[in-house]
Amino acid sequence: MRAIRAFSLAVMLAGFTAIDSTAQVPADLQAAMQARDSSIYAQDAVTFARYTADEFTVVLNDGTIKTKATRLAEMRKAKPAPFEPFAEQEIHMYGNVGIRRSLWVKGTLRVTEIWVKGANGWQVVAIQMTTIKK
Repeated sequence: MRAIRAFSLAVMLAGFTAIDSTAQVPADLQAAMQARDSSIYAQDAVTFARYTADEFTVVLNDGTIKTKATRLAEMRKAKPAPFEPFAEQEIHMYGNVGIRRSLWVKGTLRVTEIWVKGANGWQVVAIQMTTIKK
């Protein structure tokens, strides 16, 4: 339910002026994003869990929805992989909500993430992935 409220807040705030420059993104948000990104490749479930909200969902490019629990279970079975940074990214700030849009997997996926700063610090609450048609 908190994810829905956070998403609704992000949509509502979309009309407000955003901070477009990554240089103006809070350092603690940048650190949280980097730590979570690295945790995915390292299969580090502890770090992944710390920066992922309990009500987290990701909608994959085929429409499949996964939760935090599903992703953690997958991580516990997977092997670490080489880190693959985003091809490009932009982060917009709306108070305590950060939205990151990026290209990933060699530019084949467009990814939108919604991050919220709450009592547990910065956590991602929702991700949408879409395949880029060539």
